[in-house]
Amino acid sequence: AQRHPRPARRDGAGAGQRARGDAGSRRVVTRRRRVVTRAGRGPRVLVVLSLAFVLASAPAPARAAPRVIDLPRTLATLTVDAPWVEQPAATSPTSTVLELAHPRGVRVVLTRTDAPNPQAWRAATREAYVDELERGFAAAPGYRRGKRTVTLRATIPTVDLRFERRLPDGTREQVVVRLLLYRTYTLALAAAGPTRAMRAARRDVDRLVTSLAQPAPPS
Repeated sequence: AQRHPRPARRDGAGAGQRARGDAGSRRVVTRRRRVVTRAGRGPRVLVVLSLAFVLASAPAPARAAPRVIDLPRTLATLTVDAPWVEQPAATSPTSTVLELAHPRGVRVVLTRTDAPNPQAWRAATREAYVDELERGFAAAPGYRRGKRTVTLRATIPTVDLRFERRLPDGTREQVVVRLLLYRTYTLALAAAGPTRAMRAARRDVDRLVTSLAQPAPPS
């Protein structure tokens, strides 16, 4: 049989085919690298997202449990929360039972006055007696009453008074007072501070002041 010679392949065509083949191989390798890179990056992304979720969902630090203080020579108690810090008594130790400070700049003083309150224990004279007590607070410069309530709590006449007064430097100060009018003595808790500080700490102040009470007798 007669053999026909194979046509010679031009160098340009062969080079083009090789170039196309190399380009295709690079695309496949590149795609594989991308897939591998994405696959390798996936677990790390999941770990970061998991940590972010754990940090975001972690509970806030627990607030210290309230502390119930049994006050001396009385059945009344006071519940002190974490923000309040007990201070050394700076006033007359014979009348001051406790002093507290709040980080917002509010100060609290609890005093005891040994004096009878017979008018507070009679409904007919109670309001007039409380008016007389308030006049003592109203002597402060720039006195302006906010709110006053008179109630019986565990049979003890209790006065809650909120007012503002002017300090010597002209700034305004808010004061919140609770009076427990026992038959032979008075417990007075007063929280005072600049208007901005009292507004910022209002919830803590109200919780502290209203906690001063005599526990109700067991039913």
